Amino acid sequence: MGLAIGILRFRLFEVEYWWFKSWLWLLGGCVVVLVDMLLIGLLNTPQLYALGLSVVLTGFLYFPLRQWLLGKLMPLENQTLQDFLARFSTSLAQADSPEAFEQGWQALLQARFAPQHLTLQAATLIQPQLEGNGLSLRVPALTTDFVYQLSGKQMASRLFSKADIKTVTALLDIAQMARNASDAREQAVREEREHLLHDLNATVGAKLRRLADDLLEAQHREATEEALQALDTTVQLSLQDDPFSLQAHLQAWQTETAHRTAAAAVQLDWQVADDLEQGELAPKQAVELTQFLREAVTNALKHAQPSRLIVRFAREAGSLQVSISNDGKIQPPETWQAGTGMGGMAARIRTLHGELHIQHLVQQGYVRLDAAIPLLGAA
Repeated sequence: MGLAIGILRFRLFEVEYWWFKSWLWLLGGCVVVLVDMLLIGLLNTPQLYALGLSVVLTGFLYFPLRQWLLGKLMPLENQTLQDFLARFSTSLAQADSPEAFEQGWQALLQARFAPQHLTLQAATLIQPQLEGNGLSLRVPALTTDFVYQLSGKQMASRLFSKADIKTVTALLDIAQMARNASDAREQAVREEREHLLHDLNATVGAKLRRLADDLLEAQHREATEEALQALDTTVQLSLQDDPFSLQAHLQAWQTETAHRTAAAAVQLDWQVADDLEQGELAPKQAVELTQFLREAVTNALKHAQPSRLIVRFAREAGSLQVSISNDGKIQPPETWQAGTGMGGMAARIRTLHGELHIQHLVQQGYVRLDAAIPLLGAA
């Protein structure tokens, strides 16, 4: 009768927890009565002492057994929010981007409720809510306009309850505060970086401009102009956080390289594979590749004095392949003395987690630089 009234009053998913607790309470009372009867009937213990002994024995045997049984049948319900906060805070502390926060939030929901199914749906939800009489739990994602659908708590062995709503609401508040604090910190760092880069461009750029105007020799003036151009490009690219179109950069690199080779009376053979039209570059990749290409072209025009320069871009196994060849005055690479140019190019490619190789194609009469860097989004 009590369970029937509970179903009508509290709905099924509320009765489940109280049903189990009620049977434990009933079992505890029966154990006390049974021990009391055994002491009186079998051991002829006086009634004055039998009740006290039965309570003592039950307390030492039944209650530890009850707690062990609760931990086995309902392990997550036994774990308080304070017990879970240590793991929760560790996961949030390791997140360094919105994507990492979202992945951490999803992993924590998986660990806390062990659902049979967890899916991400496009929807708007402010607070967690129950569905299907406790069969499912909908939880807002940290990213707006998305919701996590958790179905089958503890691998479909339990039902979600209002207590789970309170728990996940508290965890969601903490996760949102941590992400907001991270966003505020990143915004402060970004603003400080922009301020420093603008100051750098204003002070160093102005000095380079005055120096270029005062220099008499064309060679020195050209070197100063290149330094000023490198500074402007680095500042502009560093101030942008979104990915760049690879196609747009390829066109800009071609225009700049064509202008430099034409001024040096060198024929330019520019080759770009068709599958690079939809690629993207991270800001750091754009900065380092721009400087790498400039240094490679400068070394070829300055030291080799070629009649032809070949620049080729292709995609291979998720990497961007860059090859720069020239037919100038060539010495075997093993006899080269690596200076600032070669060291700088190698360092830039290493920064992008790529590889740089030099080949001496004797039969063709070319020296070729081959660089490979992982493209944005490649595994």
